[in-house]
Amino acid sequence: MAIPFIECCQAIDLNQSVSTRLFREESLAQRNNRQQLDHLLNATAPHERITLAGITSLLVVLLFWCLFGSIGRSVTVDGMVVKAGVRHPVVSSASGVLLEYLVTPGDRVMAGAAVARQTVPDLDREAGVLADRVELLELQVAGSGPDNRELNARLDSARTALLDVKVQHTVKELLVSPVDGEVTPHRFAPGAYLLPGSKVAHVREIQPAGDPPLSIVLRVAKEAAEQLRPGMPASVELVMADREQQTLQGEVVMVEADALAGGWEEPPAGADAEGYRVDIRLHRQPDVLEQALDGLACRVRIDLGRSRPLALLGADRILKAS
Repeated sequence: MAIPFIECCQAIDLNQSVSTRLFREESLAQRNNRQQLDHLLNATAPHERITLAGITSLLVVLLFWCLFGSIGRSVTVDGMVVKAGVRHPVVSSASGVLLEYLVTPGDRVMAGAAVARQTVPDLDREAGVLADRVELLELQVAGSGPDNRELNARLDSARTALLDVKVQHTVKELLVSPVDGEVTPHRFAPGAYLLPGSKVAHVREIQPAGDPPLSIVLRVAKEAAEQLRPGMPASVELVMADREQQTLQGEVVMVEADALAGGWEEPPAGADAEGYRVDIRLHRQPDVLEQALDGLACRVRIDLGRSRPLALLGADRILKAS
């Protein structure tokens, strides 16, 4: 009976040893987990904490500036120097080469006065054919005698047709002013090929009350025009023919839709064909003759005022459309 009791005691000791070993292993595992957690918590070095705090501070300052700060905004647009008065085009009525201008920009002309001269090759060929026909008929009449009524009638008809072609040639060769007024800068150089309807120049009507000072006319897209208001300051950069630059100050005086007809020769390159008209009044007139500046292209920067930075997120898209 003693042997089973001893075996029972050994079994109890074995179970206690196993339990103790398992408890020790579990304790070691928990301690290792705590050590790993402590290691993770201490992974950020002091200098890294300083860097993180600096970045956080910058983000806070940036957010505060975006919400409560302000930034100046402006828009730059191509414009044109103009003098008041409706402008009428001098138009080519036939294809040909521009030979010369008979007037200079700034000259005052009467309605019907010749402004430029061009070739009319179609009528030149037709006149040449008729001239040869007249010459041939004259030889035939001389050979058959003056009593040949049929040849005489044909000769008279050919001479009449030749005279009519010469009149048409004279009319189409000379490009005349449609109204009394002042000639604006030329649109083409001599030697340029003209198509029917080409505008070689414009003639500005002279106002009865006298010429007002020069102003600047802009053409901008609708989205940009909606941000412009009368009174906004503007800076105008002029580049003269001799490359001399002048910067003049002015202000917006008018923003209107569909107000370009009759007062605008051609929109600047890249301008919106269906844009708004913006007029800039200069505080001081340039130290150059008005005739030399009328029709001159320029660059205008308009100060839109100050806005919160967050507003620029939507404004950038609008200003790019102009």
